[in-house]
Parts: sequence; C-alpha cells; structure tokens
Amino acid sequence: MSNPKKPILTDKDTEVLFEEIKETRNIYTFIEKNSEQLYRPSLSDYLIFLLSKYNLTKSKLIYLSGISRQYAYEIFSGQKHPSREKILSIILSLHTNLEESQRLLTYAGHHPLHPKDLRDSIIIHSIQQKMSLVDTNDIFYTLSLPLID
Repeated sequence: MSNPKKPILTDKDTEVLFEEIKETRNIYTFIEKNSEQLYRPSLSDYLIFLLSKYNLTKSKLIYLSGISRQYAYEIFSGQKHPSREKILSIILSLHTNLEESQRLLTYAGHHPLHPKDLRDSIIIHSIQQKMSLVDTNDIFYTLSLPLID
C-alpha cells in the first residue's frame, strides 16, 4: 500500500509508533492513522528538505562537501545513487543531527552508523560536536584511518 500524498516531514516519536504497532490488531487501521508518518521520501526529497531546514543552498553544500557539481546535481535529481562516503561528506557538511544522518544513509541505501565500528564512532562524535568534514578527516589522518573522500 503506497502513500500517494507528498510527505509532511514531521516526526511522531518512534517509540509511540512502536507502541501503536505492538498494540494494533489491524495493520490497515494503523497505516491509515499514521500514513503521513510512514512515507519514506526519496534521497533527493530528503536532501531538499534538509537544505531548507538548515537554510543552505545546493551550491554551498556542494562547495562544503567537495562533491563535483555535476555529480551533486545528479544526486539531487535522483539520477545517481551516491556511495556511503559521499553521503558522509554531505552529512558533515550539512551538520545534520544523528537521527537525520542515519536517515540520509538509509534513504541512500547504506547501513547506518554503528558505534562499535571505530571509523563510524568518530563520525558519530563529529556529528554530535558539529565538526566539519575537514576536522573529521584530520582525526582520521592522525589515526591512520581512511579519509572521507
């Protein structure tokens, strides 16, 4: 069952949704009641939403992330499916919070950040501290870890 409506990107607390799912006897009722919460936007839709939220232009994000202009516009148009590294560049350039960062990775088809992975734990720390891509790569360089390209 798909939701043909354009998303309203607001959040109902995830725990509330979990509780409602556990308590529901009829999944169709749950879906109808929560249809606006269950929409999964495309990566490009979510990127546009985040640009608006953080009052950033595409050009500024492209500059900060170091992604080539042509490739970035292909991401925005949905023509390209960026690597996890490119999404991490975008995350650290947008200064998204951790939940938004995990969503971006998921919407791009990549696994979320995991705190038991050394490199991911550094990225999580960088997100929490609103560090830049350059500052995060400095930590990786110091620890002889692969840089975010």
